[in-house]
Amino acid sequence: MARPQAQFRRLKAIPGFATIGVYGLMSYTVADRSHEIGIRMTIGAEPKQILWLVMSHALKLAAISLAIGTAGDLLASRLLEGFLYGVEPTDPLRSLQSVAFWWS
Repeated sequence: MARPQAQFRRLKAIPGFATIGVYGLMSYTVADRSHEIGIRMTIGAEPKQILWLVMSHALKLAAISLAIGTAGDLLASRLLEGFLYGVEPTDPLRSLQSVAFWWS
């Protein structure tokens, strides 16, 4: 049976994979829209307008990811409520600590 530390290391890899997935999706989106970006630049779009075009898409993707992650956190905390002692499942401090744990 694997030691708990090894199991936690495997669990901590999940956000890394999610980050790589978001990066890959953004890279694909920008590459797919390169012709559109080129045309916009040709007809006189400012570089900051192009940056806003790409970043607005990235912010929408981040907001959707945050919403899905928050829903997953709330669902997981409800499922694990029996294992929690002295902590409410919807405690915001616990949620921030779990985010800090995953990214440490």
